[in-house]
Amino acid sequence: MDSRATPPSQVTAASALGSLAAARALVASLDPLGIPLLVLKGPPLQLRLLGSDCAYQSADIDLLVPAGGARKVRRRMREQGWEFLPENGVLWWVDRAAAFTRDGVTVDLHWGVHAYTLGALRFRSLERALWRDATRSPEGWLEPLPEPLVVYLAVNWAGHHYDDGHRLTLVRAAAALVKDWPQTREIARKARVTAILDAALHRSSGGPEVETPPLAGPQVSGMTSRALARARVRRPEALRRALLNVRYRPVTARPRKNGGRRLRRRRS
Repeated sequence: MDSRATPPSQVTAASALGSLAAARALVASLDPLGIPLLVLKGPPLQLRLLGSDCAYQSADIDLLVPAGGARKVRRRMREQGWEFLPENGVLWWVDRAAAFTRDGVTVDLHWGVHAYTLGALRFRSLERALWRDATRSPEGWLEPLPEPLVVYLAVNWAGHHYDDGHRLTLVRAAAALVKDWPQTREIARKARVTAILDAALHRSSGGPEVETPPLAGPQVSGMTSRALARARVRRPEALRRALLNVRYRPVTARPRKNGGRRLRRRRS
């Protein structure tokens, strides 16, 4: 076991074994469909970066599938007894992620990359980078190269309010595997997260706490940052509740060049 990994408890070890078994089962069930499975987080990533699949207790395992096959994957999981969690809320399709549970194991199924209130469309370039040249593990799932992986982990760290826990440990371990830093910074530049990557690398190396940049971009709801600030939306659950009070309706029949109708947002 790596010296950086804390001794696992029985609960942590059991959780890791359950997540690994679920990932293997999903790989086997999706292989006939020709749908690849890429590991984003969870015990397989801990084993790769920290030398132990139970270096810390992980609540779930995050898996990425191609967007074009996501519907088939969700259908297959339901057929195999996986239950769609109600905690997914009403905007899981915007995040392009949904959590499923079975036998005490939770799988976060992704068909896009999102962070906090930023939807998957914001990180399309990062998603493509994760898939590019991903290598197949002996277990059958795909693993992203270290270059896009460290960018993804930095974004994940920022999306979880810059927590200085195990997420920074993963950033540091992934950074140690990077061989092409110019490519890494190009991936971050295209995803518009260069400052976040620099902040994560600085904090993970033991540097003093610095002012961390906010995750910027269009919100998942299409609401402006000013509107979100007025609503004091600080948590995803609050964002979803706020969105329940926003609806769209056509306000004019005047045709536009594309033949559509102009829509206006209003509060119900």
